[in-house]
Amino acid sequence: MSELQSFFVTTTNTNSAAMATHVRIKLQQKLMQKRPKLNMQLVEAAKKTKWNIYKGDTVQVVARRHSEFGKQGRVLAVERSADTVVVTGVNVGPVTVPADEAKNAPERTLDLPRALHYSNVNLVDPVTGRPTRIHRQVLEDGTKVRVAKRSGAIIPRPEREPYEKNVREPTGSCTTESDGVWDVTYDGNAEMPPWERYEHMMTEVGGRAEDNLTR
Repeated sequence: MSELQSFFVTTTNTNSAAMATHVRIKLQQKLMQKRPKLNMQLVEAAKKTKWNIYKGDTVQVVARRHSEFGKQGRVLAVERSADTVVVTGVNVGPVTVPADEAKNAPERTLDLPRALHYSNVNLVDPVTGRPTRIHRQVLEDGTKVRVAKRSGAIIPRPEREPYEKNVREPTGSCTTESDGVWDVTYDGNAEMPPWERYEHMMTEVGGRAEDNLTR
């Protein structure tokens, strides 16, 4: 083997060893990276299919380790994806409200109720006024209700707030008389430039002529 051939063989072996070392280091760095931890609260919330607390219910904090144990309030919101509830006057703390350019309101910090985990509260018995567990019961008419285990009283589901739809006011071009309901009042070709309108008209005429010939 000549000196030139041996030089090329040595160089190739050196490059292969360096490449293998580089790949091994990259793999070690990849394996040593910390994997993101799963949020078990979100995982358990995704498995849940039934909820006993709704917006508008009266609940009480029953978690003894919570700083506001025994406090009652009305449920303002239920976040089912995170399995949390927001209760009036409970777990109040500073919340940063972002700026609103439409209302010309700057960013500000307000004291608002923050979310609690669903398991930290129980429904309040309407008879005893104390927290209670519930069970489901089907009445004779087929209605499913929540029944308090303490007193056996039915806890009615709170009424939903009326949903306000954004109703558009009718414009002056709307048809109000019954005689003109079926009249065509919109001409899409009127908004076209003259040359496009002419091409559109000729296309329609050509299509009708072809239909007559095929018949």
